Amino acid sequence: MISKKILTDIKHMSLYARLDLYRRFKVAAVAPGFIQPIICTHAGTTGLRIIDRVKYIEQVPVNKGLVYEVVYLKPKSRFYDDVYHNCSSINLYDEDIENILLSEGMIGLSFDQRILGFADDSGSTPVIVPHDVEYISHLEAGFFFGPTPENLNVWPGDTNVWASEDLADLERAAYPDLHRRFLINNIMHILWVASRHSFIDIEKAAKQICMGTDFDGLINAIDCCKDAGGLQQLKEDIREDLEVVLKSNGFHTLHVDVLLDDIFYNNGKNFMLKRLREMKD
Repeated sequence: MISKKILTDIKHMSLYARLDLYRRFKVAAVAPGFIQPIICTHAGTTGLRIIDRVKYIEQVPVNKGLVYEVVYLKPKSRFYDDVYHNCSSINLYDEDIENILLSEGMIGLSFDQRILGFADDSGSTPVIVPHDVEYISHLEAGFFFGPTPENLNVWPGDTNVWASEDLADLERAAYPDLHRRFLINNIMHILWVASRHSFIDIEKAAKQICMGTDFDGLINAIDCCKDAGGLQQLKEDIREDLEVVLKSNGFHTLHVDVLLDDIFYNNGKNFMLKRLREMKD
């Protein structure tokens, strides 16, 4: 793949596989360079570092035979009181974000409301407490949970999660506005991670976020943008909220209009054109 300049998409790779990939692609350990860019085509953020990956497990993982079923509660955003993360390992931990940015890769944002952190409102399963479910293979359980999954300390009962009464009080008419904030939260978390890393320039990181949508896949799309025809309106609607959050969190060097133009179009286009030029070399 490397010799043929084929990019690796980490979207559906397990955490163990992702960490192995980063080790193989890194050129240096201190100020890490990478053999080539790493991309994630359509994802959200966990809001957590890897060491905290089991912090919000609701109950002891259940052995289902070939896999363990893991149920997570939803940790609260650091930017909004009514917005939360999906901290399943299909999403990006902070270290994933750092490695992608350091490799000069790209992060495509999913438009699936569940991936962005909203509660599953499909009606296929009754939602009592907002939660997310994933499955960890037995082969990976020792790495993910430690040697004894049944002895994990589960969620201690803090208030930093989405509560059932908060979900019950939501009106469907409020979903489009709320879903926009969930999308903004994921943008902001990537920028926040970048701002805290010694070797990542936040203005450069802002050029490494694009639309991933997953409109061509199995998706429960955000109510504020159900298909590609809604992208322009979403861009306009998101502007005011994003500008407020950028300023209130000290990201004064990022101009909201430039950031939105880049995320919604320029970043993806420029990355692909750069790769095409590199393929010719």
